[in-house]
Amino acid sequence: DTLPLDPGARLMVLADTHGEYEIVVEFLRRQGVIDANLRWAFGDGQMAVTGDIFDRGAHQLEILWLFYKLEAEAQAAGGALHVLLGNHDTMNLRGDLRYLHPRYPQTAGILGATSYTDLFTPESVLGDWLRSRPAVLKLGDLLLLHGGISPQVLDEKLTVADLNAGVLRALETPVARKDELDPVAALVTGSFGPLWFRGYFPDQARPDRPYMP
Repeated sequence: DTLPLDPGARLMVLADTHGEYEIVVEFLRRQGVIDANLRWAFGDGQMAVTGDIFDRGAHQLEILWLFYKLEAEAQAAGGALHVLLGNHDTMNLRGDLRYLHPRYPQTAGILGATSYTDLFTPESVLGDWLRSRPAVLKLGDLLLLHGGISPQVLDEKLTVADLNAGVLRALETPVARKDELDPVAALVTGSFGPLWFRGYFPDQARPDRPYMP
């Protein structure tokens, strides 16, 4: 959750890939992060993906497997790929599939799963891997996350480790049972948590305006 970053290190930050596999691949190729064969080409550079791989587009699984592969290749080359959880990623892992592309419920049905979420249990490769990802990462002097740090989080004096532990606990509680969450897990996965908070923008900071994806 807290890692060093050399001041001269190359760093690429990417977010909200939302199933757009071809766009992601083309972007990473043009930036020299991967080569024509989809292999890590960034050497000892580092890349951070600050969430929202799931939902909307039709090719999120391809992106997940690409990042899963690149993580190992980056480490072998002396670099690093940091994949963080965003609000849409945690929604899918907790059974909230409102924004899921129709391809995926169909896929789950073909595989005999009751829900798409069932394909990402801790016993699955991707499910286990995603649960090892942080929601907040302190990389050198940078704080990386999908949303923002709210006054409510600061008031509770929650550390980076506290935030990530709370998100991990919430992943084991479906959204249908969100009332069972402990106070910290409820805070960090709610509107004022690091996955959702948008209060930096005045038009979204009003109390009467809910934070929605």
